[in-house]
Amino acid sequence: MPRPPRYERQRAGRGRAGTFAGGGAKAATPRPKPICKGQQRLRLVKARLLGKFALSPGCHLANVGLGRVGASVDGILSAGTLLSAPLISVFAAPWQREHFLFLAANATIAGLIYYKTSGRPSIRGALRYCLPKRLFFHQSAVIDYKIWVINWILLVALTPPLVAIGTGIFKASDFLFRLAAGVDSLHFAVTPMWIVVATIANLLATDAALFFSHYAMHKVPILWQFHKTHHSAQVLTPFTVNRVHPIDMVLTSVTGVALSSIAGAACVFAFDVNPTVTVLGLNVFQFAFYLLGYHLRHSHVWVMFPGWVGRHISSPALHLIHHSADPRHYDRNMAQIFTFWDRAFETLYLPQSKEDITFGIGHGEDDDFRTLGDMYFRGFRAKGKNL
Repeated sequence: MPRPPRYERQRAGRGRAGTFAGGGAKAATPRPKPICKGQQRLRLVKARLLGKFALSPGCHLANVGLGRVGASVDGILSAGTLLSAPLISVFAAPWQREHFLFLAANATIAGLIYYKTSGRPSIRGALRYCLPKRLFFHQSAVIDYKIWVINWILLVALTPPLVAIGTGIFKASDFLFRLAAGVDSLHFAVTPMWIVVATIANLLATDAALFFSHYAMHKVPILWQFHKTHHSAQVLTPFTVNRVHPIDMVLTSVTGVALSSIAGAACVFAFDVNPTVTVLGLNVFQFAFYLLGYHLRHSHVWVMFPGWVGRHISSPALHLIHHSADPRHYDRNMAQIFTFWDRAFETLYLPQSKEDITFGIGHGEDDDFRTLGDMYFRGFRAKGKNL
């Protein structure tokens, strides 16, 4: 019997409305959820380094089953030290500070402050309060936007060496832990208590790295010449956080990667996995810190946390004081999250009430940082003079 034409065979194999002739509806094949280019790039970087492992975004126990090297690499990425997303998707990259969720949460806080302090609140008034043209179109803010783009490119180039450094430090730390203890792992049970301890320990490692690198930028004269780029901002917007010199970027990133890798190695040695709880790739406590006013640290909005929290957690207002050109505020409030670092090094300044602040370097040096070239090369010229 001759075979029917192919199109007839296809029609015979199907019934009407997408059903098989043999009966029953054709099983619908679920489409995979689309992922942004940033997630694709992140998975590619991790797949190349680890062979086959890649974490899904969301709330989970970080690094479960990834192995020792996997835990170190994922810890680096989760710490937010790498920018592997295309520029257009930075606001959707879950490990970024600029994630739209953080920006929206901080804008909501600013809106609530406006509603509480305004006599006749309105939507137009709220927009003007949260996004004042005099700030976001200021010459200083425009330079911030340019620096943000340039530094993003530099950080993408910095990604491979950071991963290599973090992996090397993790392996060395893991080897030393096993050598000192004489065993491959302590095999502690991952209980709720230890999950909390590990999560806080990893947060402290990141916060310590940020404080000590920041402290060095203010206290080491050569490093201060480059850190002036950040303090030269005359107005503060959420983009000012990225107004940093590449020397600052390298110091902060390497310090953060090093301490995070050591903390991750300690957790993996103790538990075989790193049980740090993360949300969107960030430590859950760091995630909460980003939600509750992080971007207001570089803004015109004064927010001081109340009571005990305000004394022990760095409020946005404390960082506004850090940017003050008033000599009373020089080298104050360098901590990122916990104020006990500043208290220990006698750099803490707790305001009793709202203060009027003029931002800048002071000492008449603000005019030295007017152009994009000044931001990147003034520090080298000053260093040469000092030498």
